Amino acid sequence: MNLQEAVRQVNEASNSELGFLRDRAKGDVRHLIGREVIFEDVAVVTSKYYNNENILFTIRGDNAHYFRICSGPVVESVKKLMEGLTNDGKDWDAIAVTINEVRSHQGRRYYVLTARILEEAEEQIAL
Repeated sequence: MNLQEAVRQVNEASNSELGFLRDRAKGDVRHLIGREVIFEDVAVVTSKYYNNENILFTIRGDNAHYFRICSGPVVESVKKLMEGLTNDGKDWDAIAVTINEVRSHQGRRYYVLTARILEEAEEQIAL
């Protein structure tokens, strides 16, 4: 094992919350725009370089990639969804999300997220 591999393993072990990123390449969020996906794992992390939060996530059906979004509206939406899922004792497989790109009045692009409770989960919540 070389030094680079040793450092990578030590860092991964020290941050087990992000272990789901192991052996995955960073994917391009633009490929998810407008597609309904189901999150598998999600973490909200604080950027080391900027004073903001990011979400790191994987999606069902893609075992090769993880994705990162630093859009404030998406981060806030994910935090609300995390709270709702926790309160109802559900996991990410209870909802499907869609990420869309919108423009501000000044013409800046940013991402927003919409969610939908899946029918199976909705039936269980109603019981």
